Amino acid sequence: MSSVHIHIDPVGGIAGDMFVSAMLDLYPEHKEGMLENLCCISVLDDIEVEITPHNDSVLTGKRFSVCGPDLGHHHAHYPSLLNVIANSSMTQQTKELASRILLYLAEAEAAVHGVELDQVTLHEVGSPDSLTDIVCAAYLINAVEVSAWSCASLPAGNGRVNSAHGELPLPAPAVVELLKGYPVHNDGRDGERVTPTGAAILRSLSPQFSTRRSSMKLIGSGHGFGSATFQGMSNVLRLTAFEDQYKSAQYENIAMLEFEVDDQSPEDLRIGLDRIHNLKGVLDVIQIPAMGKKNRLTVHVQILASPDQVEEVAAKCLLETSTLGVRISCIDRMTLRRAEVVHDSGDAVIPLKVAERPDGQHTAKVEAEHLSKIDGYRKRKRLKQVVEQQVERSTTDLNKF
Repeated sequence: MSSVHIHIDPVGGIAGDMFVSAMLDLYPEHKEGMLENLCCISVLDDIEVEITPHNDSVLTGKRFSVCGPDLGHHHAHYPSLLNVIANSSMTQQTKELASRILLYLAEAEAAVHGVELDQVTLHEVGSPDSLTDIVCAAYLINAVEVSAWSCASLPAGNGRVNSAHGELPLPAPAVVELLKGYPVHNDGRDGERVTPTGAAILRSLSPQFSTRRSSMKLIGSGHGFGSATFQGMSNVLRLTAFEDQYKSAQYENIAMLEFEVDDQSPEDLRIGLDRIHNLKGVLDVIQIPAMGKKNRLTVHVQILASPDQVEEVAAKCLLETSTLGVRISCIDRMTLRRAEVVHDSGDAVIPLKVAERPDGQHTAKVEAEHLSKIDGYRKRKRLKQVVEQQVERSTTDLNKF
């Protein structure tokens, strides 16, 4: 597995051409493969791309532009664009990623215009240059084999933009839909900063927005320039590549919800916390005895959850427990690579979790649910020791699971 981590810094913003040019500036060796990949799509036969060095008097990098006849407004149905990709001779991996980027775009348009997915018409995004951006981005993402992506806060942009639907506010409605749950900021500059294609490419990467990352070695950077200009700032997307020092561990951002309960029976609190635990996005629920106000015995409840589900989880806490408020914070946690495996002992199939430690060693743990079916402490202890040691000795690569 590759240990390369790429951080996305949308200084000027992010668009399809900016992402492609930044990737080519960082990994120029993939230029020829990308151009050959474009030849796999017949509808792009008349398209030519230009990859040129660019210097805005502050930074140097690359610009990516598409040339060809009739690059104006196009109206293409989402299903027909999917067929174009499916009928191409690109690799299956590139087809799947390009199709996923298109799906994100179509879902956003469907939500904005209130139509079914198969009725979506893509306008600006349906043009040959946007399709070229998507296909090139998909190829480069697969070619580099990045293990993790992260991203800084995204500039929202100000003003209006002309579209096939008339004048629209910025960020464009489809971009708003695509960036839901992502951190954004307003730096006061007018203009479109995130395009629908750029937002869809970003969503396909599932980037982390944590401010902390594990120890890494800087190995390079790439700059991709957009066509617009901004006063006092380079319109550039910077990609910074790192090599993970501890590739088995990574930081991720999660939400922590906390509250105390001192007037709900233990039996009913258990029922409420079980329902919270079963909620989508909840990672863990912990109860801790504590002394509250007026030296009353209380229960401190701590819940870990996905950030994009925090409002639903908080509402459930207020519904299922007697607490009057929930404290919410976002924290970073460091997690190990892990996999769920099964071990065939000959007598039984035993499920385990295997984790890769920072020193490269593997540790295994038999699932407690399986142990609960075995009578006798000594039998459980013996099975656990023997099976875990066998799996730890035999596991060399978590990717095979």
